[in-house]
Amino acid sequence: MDASGTLSIFDALFVARSPLLLNALFPKLDAAHAAGALEDRVVSTYQRQLQRELRQLQAAVEDAEAAGRDCHIEKAKIEALDRRPAVDSLSAFLAMCDGLWPGVRDLRVQRCQQLQPDKDAKAYVDQHGHMFEIGALLYQEYLDRRGLLDRFRAPFASELAAIYKGRGVDLSVTDQQFAKYRLLSLSKPLRIVNDKAFQGLSHEGWGLYFGIEVPRPVLSAIESMRDDSRVPSIAFAINSALDAIPSFEALEFGKSFQLADLQAPSVSKFYGDSCYDDALWIKIEQNPPSMTFEELCADVPALDGQVVTQVVHLQFAGAAGQEVIYHLDHEYILYSEADHARRRQDASIKGNARYKTFKIDGAHIPIDFQVNGGYFLYLVLDAFFENKALIREYFGVADGSGSAN
Repeated sequence: MDASGTLSIFDALFVARSPLLLNALFPKLDAAHAAGALEDRVVSTYQRQLQRELRQLQAAVEDAEAAGRDCHIEKAKIEALDRRPAVDSLSAFLAMCDGLWPGVRDLRVQRCQQLQPDKDAKAYVDQHGHMFEIGALLYQEYLDRRGLLDRFRAPFASELAAIYKGRGVDLSVTDQQFAKYRLLSLSKPLRIVNDKAFQGLSHEGWGLYFGIEVPRPVLSAIESMRDDSRVPSIAFAINSALDAIPSFEALEFGKSFQLADLQAPSVSKFYGDSCYDDALWIKIEQNPPSMTFEELCADVPALDGQVVTQVVHLQFAGAAGQEVIYHLDHEYILYSEADHARRRQDASIKGNARYKTFKIDGAHIPIDFQVNGGYFLYLVLDAFFENKALIREYFGVADGSGSAN
């Protein structure tokens, strides 16, 4: 899907009539289409990207309204997305592309003609335009998956360690969380920065800003709980370093969330009404008392034989009805395709690698602690997980209400 018309790498390859596309990728897509293996993937990928874009815009509107800023542009974009025709087939996707972006196609013809004046640019774009739209959509999907796997293969932790070492600090010695988990502990002179453009940490002495992967609503809740000493120890995965802030469902087995159930070991699995392979596992254990939430998405294809899921894990203590969370973390889990297939049916299957985004220790957060009228635990899961409907179902939240209590 190429609504912007900007000269991305994929767009540049198309304009240049690259053999990589014309002689390699496009024939493979044609073969996949002939084998009946392309349509479902294109439709599910488009719908997932559309829903992600809608969620990002809705979050931007909420941020703007809370801060008293104008958000008519974001609202207009949401209305435009809502007016898009339904896409339930490959032909519907291609018809939508033709109807939405005729000007973009004309611009692409002009660029092709400028690059190779001796060739018929319009005929070329007419012949390969649909395959370009499919390829661009799937290329974006590849970049998204590549970004997930890069967390495991090339984490920013080594660069962070070098930044600190250049200033005379060995993080592996001074920060236990970094030595064990490659997380940076929040302590002086670091402070949390949480605004629309940037979520991260500021090192006031060095004039540096470290980016983190904790969504704004969760970070806001953590800030408020640090203020009243509920969260004395927290560490974050760092994904960037800047010298300035940028300016810019049905239940298969188990049952819904009940505080009384925390005293009994159990495993619950929720799955999507429209897709059985969209699943949410909830495991409660008693040695030590803990809860583990893991999300498995049907529409996250494997890459290089690997599949990534998300997990939120917490440990709690206290008598029934008075449980307090003292540990909580979020992480991505890497599975082989074979283990991921087994994991869909067996909650005991383990992944082969983990990447934590943040970790809270020594906390004193009541299990039913509420932020803006909803459970803090619900806020964390809703912010990170893709399958919002399954989270709402487990916590008994009506569609669109945005809170659980």
